[in-house]
Amino acid sequence: INKHVDSGASLYKELCDAGVAKEQARSILPFLLVTQFVWTGSLLAYLHLWSLRLKPDAQQETREVASEMLKIVKELPNEPFKYSLEAFGY
Repeated sequence: INKHVDSGASLYKELCDAGVAKEQARSILPFLLVTQFVWTGSLLAYLHLWSLRLKPDAQQETREVASEMLKIVKELPNEPFKYSLEAFGY
């Protein structure tokens, strides 16, 4: 398994170095390879995201991710966005 994971990671790097977009190159990575990313944005941007992605007509997986993001923001220490979230109905 490690040989295949290493091979996939190597091919991913080669594709990126060749100018293939990372989001397309990722399609060759094995599913068991752990990836991590940091997503930043303003509160206004997140409010807009939640207004679109928490709707019933949004894709289920997308709703789950957006819901988890909202939960994380609500649980930040000292609740820095408590009143803003309440004002927007969250």
